Amino acid sequence: MRSSARDVATRLGRTLGVLALLGGLTCGASPLFAFQGTLAPPSAAPEGAWDRFPKVDAAQPFLDYAKAWPARVGDAGARGICIDIPGPTFRPRAITIFFDPEAVPAADNPDAKALFTRFGLPLDSKIVLEGARAFVESAAPVPDGPRPPRRLVNPAAATFKFVSAREIKRDDHTVYAIDHTLFTYFEPAGEAAQHPKGLVLLLPGLLATPEGTLWGLTRTLQSRGYGVLRMVAQPARFLEHTSVTVDPASPERAEREINELFTQRLAECAYASKGALDHLIELHPELKALPLAAIGFSGGAITLPTIVALEPERYRAAVMVGGGAHFWQMQEFSNYSSMIDALEVNWTIPPTEESKQAIRDAYAKGVPLDALHTSKALHGKPMLVIQGDADQAVPSPLGDVLWERLGKPERWLEHCGHEDLFISLPLKFEAIAQWLDKALGADAASAPSPSPSGSNETP
Repeated sequence: MRSSARDVATRLGRTLGVLALLGGLTCGASPLFAFQGTLAPPSAAPEGAWDRFPKVDAAQPFLDYAKAWPARVGDAGARGICIDIPGPTFRPRAITIFFDPEAVPAADNPDAKALFTRFGLPLDSKIVLEGARAFVESAAPVPDGPRPPRRLVNPAAATFKFVSAREIKRDDHTVYAIDHTLFTYFEPAGEAAQHPKGLVLLLPGLLATPEGTLWGLTRTLQSRGYGVLRMVAQPARFLEHTSVTVDPASPERAEREINELFTQRLAECAYASKGALDHLIELHPELKALPLAAIGFSGGAITLPTIVALEPERYRAAVMVGGGAHFWQMQEFSNYSSMIDALEVNWTIPPTEESKQAIRDAYAKGVPLDALHTSKALHGKPMLVIQGDADQAVPSPLGDVLWERLGKPERWLEHCGHEDLFISLPLKFEAIAQWLDKALGADAASAPSPSPSGSNETP
């Protein structure tokens, strides 16, 4: 059903607010400040804000996530396909979907047709594309004629999308839900291109943010001899709007729905990353011999442990900026939740604190793919955590939990909130690159250093 004009305008305003808040974070001036006091949430938590924050047990047993990976069209080796987008293209651009599309035959959609043909599924099978509030990134080809301004052209060496499908029930019928994830690859640049050091999988924050900061780090890594594979944004369905009704007297159904929802979204990030890396190495076989590291910002840091957990032997090191564990509790308390509007929780009666805690506990025990558990896949690898102690977007106590579950690796702890953490991050680009140099060249059990001047390292 299509949304009303007023509903669309309201949601568009929320999306633009988040984009203005996060997407403008660059090394220079930012439109962030124009929104402070209006759309932008407070940048830092007030003193004492965490005194009553529900505690997550950082010492709880790790769940086995080996059998928790949900099914996709394909097999364990290839849970989707990558489709090249020949250049030149314009820089990636996104649209937010405001309605749920009708089911159509796979043959009617080029991406679904390619996927179903690859795995031998009937092309008359019904598929549904991403629905309400899905965030879909694309890269349009540059038409013949005068070349557009450089700022509009995608400078990536390769651009491609990962496409997957899974069975869902819709109107009592089985259909296939299609999901898209866009990737771009940047080669080592300058003199460093002659002696590449490694490959970095760079994972963004929600809604492909902060774009300027992601570009800045990409350029720094390129100049130091790293190829950079960027997930442009999380899979399109990662922020798709979903509602859950919770009956405190009988919460089991809601618990299953919640756990399934988060499992699917976390898993798709891992499937897309694996598919993209496999495809990139097909395009550039010389990259296979290079050590691989993952760097995640915000939402990308939240999903990074799960991405690594799918094939832990592939990764040598990881950097997580503004991340956390226990994704359910994160969306429950994040000051971005209402703006992003990805999940609506309806209680049949006003919930007590005990009712809310029951859902939190069920999530912690029912989602092995959460970083709460997949963080174990990073044990023994060099890790760097960069975190603010007054973060309300990814609440700092959940960042602390992630750090503890990772085994308390090297941490640069800043006295700031989420936005300030990323505003100041360009000042640490060189220090991050130096850390990465040492991490990928050192024994996996060593702890590289130093931390940047002015930050607080927690041993």
